[in-house]
Amino acid sequence: MMAAWLDIVNENGSWTLIDTNRLGELVNGMPFPQRQYPDLIYFAGGIGRIRALRSILSQNNVTRKGPAGLVRLHLNHKAVQTDSPLLIAESGWDSTQRTGDTTGLRHATANHRKYAISDAGSTCSTRLIQEEVKRQIVLPWTRVLCLFVQSISDVKAAQRLLGRRHRDLRIADQAVRPPLRVIIVLTKSIEDEARDLLNNGDLRCIIERERNHNSRFAFTIQPFRHNRIRATPGLAA
Repeated sequence: MMAAWLDIVNENGSWTLIDTNRLGELVNGMPFPQRQYPDLIYFAGGIGRIRALRSILSQNNVTRKGPAGLVRLHLNHKAVQTDSPLLIAESGWDSTQRTGDTTGLRHATANHRKYAISDAGSTCSTRLIQEEVKRQIVLPWTRVLCLFVQSISDVKAAQRLLGRRHRDLRIADQAVRPPLRVIIVLTKSIEDEARDLLNNGDLRCIIERERNHNSRFAFTIQPFRHNRIRATPGLAA
């Protein structure tokens, strides 16, 4: 089954968000969809993200060829019988080469939903649109955010993702901020410059701001180890 969930495409100078209905398919395919409440984990990064996905989703071919879009979505089948099945969204830092590739899928017209992205003219860069979709569509629902960093560009990408606040979820007229745990996962070959920037750069200020804004916000930095990733609260089956 195709894992692509969200995608963006530029049509005649206007940006469009594509929802492939991957989320609906996974939820409706759960044993008791009316009584289960899935948790969403979001993995962002490069090679460390792929290794972590392979460790957790051993039954899934997470690197299968085919349309990838901007954000993919997987179901952890080990926890599918529980009250809170685990959904894992994942994306690279820069998905420019793969965005828009879901439009050629068979039955795409019938199953996909399209939404115009307001205030996103032709002058907006692809990277900016990507980051805003991740921030405003994926992050508000995320329980655990794992950022896999290895280079200076990775740290800067993490800063951009967290640098602007995402929207609040709303129930009736009340804003709701679910608990969010951010884990920065350091790959084994992390560059010294990236480690220095991580410890002393703007990301620390961003984290402190979030802590002050949301009392249910938690943050940790840890080296990449398969057993640690699997033992992360919300990931353990």
